[in-house]
Amino acid sequence: MKFIIRTVLCVLFMFIFPSIVLAVDQQESPREVGVGIYIINYSDVDITQGYFTADFYLTLKDKLPIEDDSFELMNAAAMRYGAQKQITLIEDYQDDEGMYVKIYRIVSIFRFTMDLTKYPFDSQQLEIQLESKKEPIEQMIYVPLKEEIGIDSDINLTGWLIQEWMSNVFVHDYPVFNEQYSQFSLTTVVHKNMINAFVRTFSSVMFIIIVCLASFFLGPEKLHIRSKITNVALIVTGMFSKKLTDRIPTTGYLTFVDKYILLTCFILIIYIFVNVYVMHLQNIKNHQRIALMQVYSLPVLLIVTLLLYAGLFFWFL
Repeated sequence: MKFIIRTVLCVLFMFIFPSIVLAVDQQESPREVGVGIYIINYSDVDITQGYFTADFYLTLKDKLPIEDDSFELMNAAAMRYGAQKQITLIEDYQDDEGMYVKIYRIVSIFRFTMDLTKYPFDSQQLEIQLESKKEPIEQMIYVPLKEEIGIDSDINLTGWLIQEWMSNVFVHDYPVFNEQYSQFSLTTVVHKNMINAFVRTFSSVMFIIIVCLASFFLGPEKLHIRSKITNVALIVTGMFSKKLTDRIPTTGYLTFVDKYILLTCFILIIYIFVNVYVMHLQNIKNHQRIALMQVYSLPVLLIVTLLLYAGLFFWFL
């Protein structure tokens, strides 16, 4: 009975004082601000320091007048080489629905988190993060303007291919200040061309392996030449690995190219052991075993080499 009475009183209160109910409801609901980012160009993706440059249009749509300093580009970095961050107001108007609209043209450098686990076949996420400077999530939240979000089809990012892009809205929590802010992000996933990356990074090492395998055509009487070729190949591979790793910053994990070099050194050491074993057979004058080694060394080593490299590419890419 008490429940029925309370329900009737609540309904009567809503009909008698609708303005109060609406005011309370509006106070609890944060204001929605539309955000759109349209990328005109990406450039200077630097995986050695984790920077990229973006040129884009930013659209803001709000029911209240928009202040120029109301937003912040969270992962924007200091401009380098004397360049300055450029934020230009392109349009400022009120649309037919009474919404205030501002469109900015922005050129800035941004930081991104590098993932070099699969280098040189790596993909990177180029993200632009936008957050309110003044209003926490209780007052305002961002909502994507789907028609104002995208990437220009004429972008030509040297050395990279654009795979996909996505927009998201997050809640950025500041536990120290006990505040939360709405954050909009546009993320573009870019990756290397695998064929170009393979040719530029691994072709030299592959030629070294081919030369070493070809040296097993030499007969036992040329064993000293075969041994020199394999030993020099191991030294050259070590020197070449330094050249490859100098292209990227020091990481706390092994990249794919590190694993490739380690596997190559392991394969060359197998070749050296085979040569040492043949040398041992020569010392004990076991000519029958030497003949068998001469027949089977090349095909067996070729199969082992191909299987090891295939396993590396299958398990770690």
